Amino acid sequence: MTVAATKQLAAALAAWLGPIGPVELIDHRTADWASATFVGQRHDIRLRIATAAPLPPGLAEDLAEADLPMAGHVAADILLAGITAGDGAVLLDIEALTLVDA
Repeated sequence: MTVAATKQLAAALAAWLGPIGPVELIDHRTADWASATFVGQRHDIRLRIATAAPLPPGLAEDLAEADLPMAGHVAADILLAGITAGDGAVLLDIEALTLVDA
């Protein structure tokens, strides 16, 4: 699997979350994934958002429904798995599945 989905997903998430505050990628781990009909990658991502403000209500639900632009790939499943706040920043743990767009 190429790194294209990894880079595109990180960039798309940073752009989508950007209005909340500056976004920094802390960690991004991937594993190849396949089913009988699809090929893709599972992603575990940790992002840091520099903000002391509370996160918008419904962020987890909105993120799960977000249409993230990714050339040649589709973000098929996004889950906000954890939130840690403190020190003027918020850490978001995100799990995602990207599929190769055939």
